[in-house]
Amino acid sequence: LPEECVYPLSLTLEKLFKGGTDYYRITTCLLSGEPKIQEVQIDIKPGWRTGTRIIFPDAGNERYPGVFQTIVFVVQQVDHKMFTRREDGNLEYEQYISPLDVRNTNGTRPLRKVVGLDGNVIEFYPPRGAIWDGQETVIKGEGMHKRSKGKVVGRGDLIVR
Repeated sequence: LPEECVYPLSLTLEKLFKGGTDYYRITTCLLSGEPKIQEVQIDIKPGWRTGTRIIFPDAGNERYPGVFQTIVFVVQQVDHKMFTRREDGNLEYEQYISPLDVRNTNGTRPLRKVVGLDGNVIEFYPPRGAIWDGQETVIKGEGMHKRSKGKVVGRGDLIVR
């Protein structure tokens, strides 16, 4: 048997944003052939990325008498219907803004809104003047949590296109 037994851990963007606790039931085998059922608890940390490995030493199948495999869960982010996560911790959101919205008669810009991953409503104004495809509005600090050395050290930005 290999040293590690690897399982995918599919997580939504919301779960990767907020964190939380998930429980998984694993059935492993002893050398005698007897099944062993155990439950593992995974404490999901805000800001984890695809590829993060959660390791449970000696929790897998018995390889040799008294020697067990290591169970490894590897985070895989599930695609989100509204947001795209970038490597730098920023989130991208596409919102159609019509030319009429930008050039209304009283000269003010319309207030736009989007509900963030934390459930809060984020308000912003589109850029002034003509809008073209790919133009961005950056909302500082409304992206994913950023982690360094096991701790949250800030947040990325929300980029609206």
